[in-house]
Amino acid sequence: MLDSIPGKGSITLEHLHKALDECEQETATKKGFFGTKKVTQPKGKDAEKISNFLERLSQRYDFKALHERPVEKWDDIKTILKQAQESPKYFDELLAQLQEAINIGSKGPETAKQLIEKVHNPEVLETIVDSRLNDPNGEVSDLIYQRIDTLKSHSPLQRMDSKDSGISEPDKLSQTGSSARSRSGSVSSQGSTSSSVSQPNADVDAPDYVNQNLEESDYVNVASASTSHHKELDEAFARATKGKKLKTHKDLSKAMSRAGKIANGRETFQNELEKKLKANHYQAKAGELTKGKNTPKALGRALDALDKKIAEGKYDASEAKAIRQNIIDIMLPGIREHLDRQNKDKHQSITTGIQSFQEKSQLTSILQANQQEKEHYKHLPKPASGTDRSLSDSSEFKKQARPRYPTDLNMPCPKTTAVKVDGEAIFHANKVKIGKGRYLATQAPKPETTGNFWKVVSHENARVSVDLTNEVDRKSGKSCDFIPPNRETQTYDGTTITNLHEEMVGCLDKTLQIGQNPNDQILVQFKVSHLLVNGKPHTHIQCTGWPDHGALEPASIAGLTKLIRIHSPDISIPVQVNCTAGVGRTGTLISTDVLLNHSDPAPRDTIIEAFREQRGPSGVQTANQYATVGAVEQNRAQFNNAFA
Repeated sequence: MLDSIPGKGSITLEHLHKALDECEQETATKKGFFGTKKVTQPKGKDAEKISNFLERLSQRYDFKALHERPVEKWDDIKTILKQAQESPKYFDELLAQLQEAINIGSKGPETAKQLIEKVHNPEVLETIVDSRLNDPNGEVSDLIYQRIDTLKSHSPLQRMDSKDSGISEPDKLSQTGSSARSRSGSVSSQGSTSSSVSQPNADVDAPDYVNQNLEESDYVNVASASTSHHKELDEAFARATKGKKLKTHKDLSKAMSRAGKIANGRETFQNELEKKLKANHYQAKAGELTKGKNTPKALGRALDALDKKIAEGKYDASEAKAIRQNIIDIMLPGIREHLDRQNKDKHQSITTGIQSFQEKSQLTSILQANQQEKEHYKHLPKPASGTDRSLSDSSEFKKQARPRYPTDLNMPCPKTTAVKVDGEAIFHANKVKIGKGRYLATQAPKPETTGNFWKVVSHENARVSVDLTNEVDRKSGKSCDFIPPNRETQTYDGTTITNLHEEMVGCLDKTLQIGQNPNDQILVQFKVSHLLVNGKPHTHIQCTGWPDHGALEPASIAGLTKLIRIHSPDISIPVQVNCTAGVGRTGTLISTDVLLNHSDPAPRDTIIEAFREQRGPSGVQTANQYATVGAVEQNRAQFNNAFA
């Protein structure tokens, strides 16, 4: 029965479920919510001990699902306990306390670490750090990423610690004491347990099961068998590989053949052994391709080399996928360290610069002058070529590019500057040249046009892309997510993108929205995603909190342009910028970048006119946006000093 349990004191729900399945079966009568029914269940003393233990464990969690039907399998409990750590109340409380830890200052990381170590579900941590956490210095985010790495790099097992006693109960979220010692899916040799997700529902106080007839010998027996199994598997692996790395298909084939003989008909054991042999082979192949420094460029070269081997027919789809993931897993920790070393001080200077200038910013005078700016804005000249709709009105363009506003006369895609890939305008995008600066001004892609969007960005060799849309735009369908989640890879109509690492920069608690009530404040964050686009390093920056038709406090927009130039210092290399329509917020940011980061910029009105000639008549769409660009122009020297 215990053959399916691995060694070194580590067990999972799956392993014990297999162990129960190997027991002799018997038919029994059970009472459930819907009445009495006959069920097939494991038979025997050992099976009864484990099943009873599971029942008592399940009673720690007051979930409706546990009352509606009898819990017969480990997977039922695993699913229910996972839901506990994904419940909204748990998530919100954890987020709030992590945010509070960040806000307290120097002791924040230590407090946050104690909270993080109680979490055993990496998905919860990924959701918090990727989209919700306001962490200007990135220290707590780094701790969370380390915890995610730890959880993902180990199977959901926990070593049985003979020094523990009783069932380990995680502290309530409001406490900041040391984290529970037991981790997911473990059974201690002294009777200690924790679930596959060890945080109970926030509404339930877990009872103590230390003295509920869980005999020490029950767990010692399981631990002994587990250790024996693990030792046997290691010995079998050493015999199958003969102590060598499985670098070639021939090596793997011979090892698999030996594994079949070693397993001697034990199917479960053979499956585990073969899985371990394949993992060794994929790691060896990945290791051959991961040479040199751990940088995004080196990773891109390694993936390119793998693609060539795939094209030569050396790997099938499943092998290629496994090797690709191993390459990323091997190099990613080093890449993150490299990026942190390279960018941490520079990114911190953005936050410092914004904060220092906001203290000196003459926001009141900007707002008071806003009426005058509105009058001036009304009399800006209309562009001549910028109103050209010959391309926008063509049926072929509408079919391929599928623009967001096909009938809006103020949203053309001027033909003379339209970006073309293989001679075709496949997306609503224009090349914008102002002075020596190069830009790609585009609309936000739709889910069905994301592939064309990335083809345009790749075709123009843009190294930085800037998304100015916010969550409101996404919820209303004015934008969509067009990069993969952190540490994932997706292919968009032939363009493969890997999101290597994300970090938040310039996160501020309060930012004034120009033209609105001075007491109205919004949160602005810059999320920097380090990508590989078809194997080439690319930086994607998202500015959250900038409302459609709105304008932000000038220091935030100035900081964003400086962040762009950290990652794309050469102004002759195109930077892609989009908002929803690619005219208002996009024109405001590009105009600000020209004013601050070009050596001898033209006046504000000349810059805006040049943008409108190449992108359309709605560039810098509102008087508020126009006033913001004016404030940047008036304080150009001070802004550049603040971010020096």
